[in-house]
Amino acid sequence: MDLESQVVSLELSKQLKEAGYKQEGLWWWHKKGKHYFETRKIPAEEPYLDRCNQQMSFPDILLYVAPTIAELLFSFKHKGIKQQEIKLKYVGGVTSLWFARCYPIDWCSGNTPQEALAKCWKHSKKENLI
Repeated sequence: MDLESQVVSLELSKQLKEAGYKQEGLWWWHKKGKHYFETRKIPAEEPYLDRCNQQMSFPDILLYVAPTIAELLFSFKHKGIKQQEIKLKYVGGVTSLWFARCYPIDWCSGNTPQEALAKCWKHSKKENLI
């Protein structure tokens, strides 16, 4: 399984940051600055996933944390939401979507469980539940 299918997408990571999600985690969206000498086959200014390294070399720029499902679940628990109040389910068939619910927020859908849970986190934050 590739890394990008285990973390939140770049766009959703950006939305989480804007909503106030704590920017701490193992995996981050990075980008190389304009003066990047291309040795790793990553174009300058193109976002990519990598571990957060406190000793990053110039011109690496940290953009947004890319939380895993475990990190998202912990963020709910850290805010006082009990695990029993969080539900995840998969609905196969034509749409094949994941759904997450954190009572009393209604079901949120996503292509991956972490995407559905991240959307649920955003809605919970918007409603001042976390």
